[in-house]
Amino acid sequence: MITVVVCFISLALFAQSLFSLYLMLYSWEHPERVRASRGPRSFLTPHYSFTVLLPARHEKAVIYETIKRVWAANYPTHLLEIAVICHVDDTDTIAEAQRAIDDIGSPRIRIEMFSNSPINKPHGLNVGFQRTSNQIVTIFDAEDDIHPNIFNVANTVMLQEEVGIVQAGVQLMNFSDHWFAAHNCMEYFFWFKSRLHFHAKVGMIPLGGNTVFIRRDLLERVGGWDEQCLTEDADIGLRLSVLGERIRVVYDAQHVTREETPENVASFIRQRTRWLQGYMQVLRRGVWLSLPQLRQRLLAFYTLTYPLVQAILLLLWPLTIVTMLWVRVPVLAAMISFLPLYTLLFQFVATAVGAFLFAKEYGLRFPLFKPISMALTFLPFQWLLSVSAVRGVYRELRRQRNWEKTAHLGAHRQPEVGSSFGIEQILPAILKPARPGTLFVLSRAPVAMWRKVDALWSAGFAQARVRPATALLPRRVRMPVGTRSALVSLALAVLLIFCLKGSGLPSAAHSVAQPSIHTHMAVSHRSSQSAEKSTAVAGKSNPASLASTYAGEMYNVSLNLPTTMFLISIQQNQGSIHGYFLDEQAHGVQVQEPFRGIVDAQDQVQFTVVEDKGYITLSFNGLIQPDGTLGGNYCSLNPEGQCAGERGEYGVWSAIPAPGPGGGSQ
Repeated sequence: MITVVVCFISLALFAQSLFSLYLMLYSWEHPERVRASRGPRSFLTPHYSFTVLLPARHEKAVIYETIKRVWAANYPTHLLEIAVICHVDDTDTIAEAQRAIDDIGSPRIRIEMFSNSPINKPHGLNVGFQRTSNQIVTIFDAEDDIHPNIFNVANTVMLQEEVGIVQAGVQLMNFSDHWFAAHNCMEYFFWFKSRLHFHAKVGMIPLGGNTVFIRRDLLERVGGWDEQCLTEDADIGLRLSVLGERIRVVYDAQHVTREETPENVASFIRQRTRWLQGYMQVLRRGVWLSLPQLRQRLLAFYTLTYPLVQAILLLLWPLTIVTMLWVRVPVLAAMISFLPLYTLLFQFVATAVGAFLFAKEYGLRFPLFKPISMALTFLPFQWLLSVSAVRGVYRELRRQRNWEKTAHLGAHRQPEVGSSFGIEQILPAILKPARPGTLFVLSRAPVAMWRKVDALWSAGFAQARVRPATALLPRRVRMPVGTRSALVSLALAVLLIFCLKGSGLPSAAHSVAQPSIHTHMAVSHRSSQSAEKSTAVAGKSNPASLASTYAGEMYNVSLNLPTTMFLISIQQNQGSIHGYFLDEQAHGVQVQEPFRGIVDAQDQVQFTVVEDKGYITLSFNGLIQPDGTLGGNYCSLNPEGQCAGERGEYGVWSAIPAPGPGGGSQ
């Protein structure tokens, strides 16, 4: 019985690893595939107008530069509009974005704010989508470095090939910042340069989180983004695939959008947990079952179940070690158990060669000992992925679906200083671990464990941080020769043990990871206090009670104009509210109009006011804070009932319970 189990698991892992290797090398199998994946070398006359959605959450460090770079693209500015989307409480990011807008001085760039939940990327995208109007909608993350001709690339491909969706390349760039950085960069390299082209050929493609261009009418057909999904990009890619829309993938080193790897192991695990958990959500919802062809459904099932496979493989390690040391199997079974090991070794070779090609394409130095450092960190990187998968399964079973934010430091924007020989520079010290997140104990354990691994790596190798090209380089401190020799010997000994014991399961248990799918935008999860509050609110069955009068202020962003406002004579019947809105404008004119709206059990309040004899309708959205304060954003509505954006009035507001103005009109 044990022999049958060993053979079955080994053959299953061999098949999975072999297919994963095929996907990694798909574009290189035929030279014409590599040529076909590239973008155009000449551009057609600009035709399409583009809406750029820039959702941002706690991105003070990078948002200013990103806005400036997007606006500086080589494309007519009258065909561009940029919407920076922030929650109203993210004042630092809003201030930096406003500084960039003020420096540029164009009304075609604006900040769109929202105050209701959920506070995550897909909600922000839906807000921006509803308040913009250009023909092609594209998403960039707050830290993205785009190529100046990226809009020309999308415009030309859409016109020449008559496609409604273009997924352009995204590439992590800080190749040598952390011990896992090279493997993380290779995930993106193989995913966008090879695997996505296979998905596009089959007609089932989980889109990336940014540098994707979609016709507005297609987004309207699928209803925008799913605000409850942690991988909204993969989800909308599948829904667009169900429509039968052809998706063109473009990857060349010249036009990729450049991003950075997570700052440390803990941040990497949180990011990958979110992605893998999101894949499980998409799998469970079953949209992929509506794909018209069997091969599309099979590829979707293979892709979406991979997190479960990774989680199971991690749990197989103890069983594998026991089998390797104490269980005797026939010679044929031992030979079969080697099959996953062979494919794993081939995948590592492909990864190392890919790293050389990556460094060559992007003009980075490739140290002689880089393959050795990658060999030493290859399996630990697979363990990171498996730990993330187990954590994702655990969180999904516990229904923990808050958005765990990935911090961005702009490391990819610093020129990398190449190194030569010396393993201490091939395995740089790990950045300072992030402050632990507010998680359940079981959910936090893997992150804490890998923080300790971080410390061990950084203690074992000399520190070599990335510096700007103009900085003076410190004298290199070489690791003692004996230490380097011991590490290389240890790696060779581990491989020798696997070969002598005749069990391929430990190595096969972690075949090369499916490359990462998204470059998501950094949208943070709530703090632990907010999470506790949300849990308490969810248990309420009755809406909150409002005071009879509120006094506060409105700030009109489009006119840079603050005005005093009052809500008076408020009457409430369960969730329905009505009263009078009083606006004391700067020139002394008072506007008093009736308002009607709703308030719900989640402390969200919405109401509308019709001003100027019916010519202007203002829509207010906000939250009731614990101290009774109301606050949120507002906008004027167009005839279709949508926010008019820059063609109307928009801004933020807040009000506190108070007596009516001058005795009020109660």
